[in-house]
Amino acid sequence: DGLASGKALVTIIEGSNHRCSYCVVPGTRGREVCREMDSVLSEVSSLTASSIVEIEYLGQTVNAYRDSTGQTLGDLLLATTEIDGIERIRFATSHPAQMTEQLIEAMAAARPKLCPYLHLPVQSGSSKVLRDMRRGYDRAGYLAKIESIRRQIPEMLFGTDLIVGYPTESNEDFEETLTLLDEVQFDMTYAFAYSPRPATAALNLGDPVAQELKAQRLSRLQNHQKKIQERRNKLWVGREVPVLVEGRSKRDPTKWSGRTPENKVVNFMADSLSGRVQSVRIISATAYSLQGEASGQHA
Repeated sequence: DGLASGKALVTIIEGSNHRCSYCVVPGTRGREVCREMDSVLSEVSSLTASSIVEIEYLGQTVNAYRDSTGQTLGDLLLATTEIDGIERIRFATSHPAQMTEQLIEAMAAARPKLCPYLHLPVQSGSSKVLRDMRRGYDRAGYLAKIESIRRQIPEMLFGTDLIVGYPTESNEDFEETLTLLDEVQFDMTYAFAYSPRPATAALNLGDPVAQELKAQRLSRLQNHQKKIQERRNKLWVGREVPVLVEGRSKRDPTKWSGRTPENKVVNFMADSLSGRVQSVRIISATAYSLQGEASGQHA
């Protein structure tokens, strides 16, 4: 359709220093290597000449970013807010162990350009399973990070990754994951059934959770989360929101599609688009997207 998305992805760190028991990344991509912050900012500045208004910083553990001068992700976020033309800033994917108070303070200071959505993979709601996964935090520690972020950025919404059927996951451990969904109220989750990966520590544990049981747990988790998302998304009906238009809707080419700062997918009707950010009134909602109609130009 000829309409650029207005968004660019910029990788700032590659590799991982974590040794999660199920993960192949350290073996396949090596240890963390960070780009210099000056280089990143120079690239972002040049992207604005191409009408880019949203930047998403990427890395396997993006919040571990630290360049050779000691500048961190928090420093980068704040510096990016000073670049003319950049209206939205995101970063993914973060590790809870590197979600420090200093970074949270920088995130709060980078608002409103920093988008109020954070993907923070938890993997399990059970402290025992988290220990077996070598995640470097327990359930209480993860919840403390969420609480700290919400205290400083009340509008922040959260997404997460979850693994069900890890070799040491009991029925009780799985139930703890369901209660974590209720406690945090995630707006998006990516959930997977555990599958053994070569050259990982978890491989030595075998695969004792039956495939049928894994499938049952995954289905229960997804249905549980779907109800949470349906309830939360319905709260958006009637609101007017700024949507960065990404192009035509894949499911219905007669509609446009884009995202709010909170990472909500919005499909909407519009006669024409005179800019990249469109104001849209939300008229209905499902668990996975919002539907609306254009209500005037936002920017």
